[in-house]
Amino acid sequence: GTIGITGTNTSGATGVTSIDITFTTQTANSWLICCCWWGGGGALAPGQGETERWENTTAGVQNAGEDKATTTAGSYTTGWDSAISNSVVAAAVEFKEVLPSKFFLMFN
Repeated sequence: GTIGITGTNTSGATGVTSIDITFTTQTANSWLICCCWWGGGGALAPGQGETERWENTTAGVQNAGEDKATTTAGSYTTGWDSAISNSVVAAAVEFKEVLPSKFFLMFN
């Protein structure tokens, strides 16, 4: 399978202290997952209403992940702030919960 990504900036962001990603979700009650990689280390802060799940520094690059629950389909913003001005890359995706209509357990 393949995926399509639109609205991307392939030139990258340099010399910034914050980055935001705004997009329109397709499903109510979905989850936004956002990850970032920030050059130069330094503590990162997740955006408003987001829960940071991890943060660490590897080879001088700070990386972190967060999530945000949505309530309705529509426009949402996710992102990060840093005290250090440097290069940054961030990506965000929407996940929706899928429950099976019937669940079977089979034992042999």
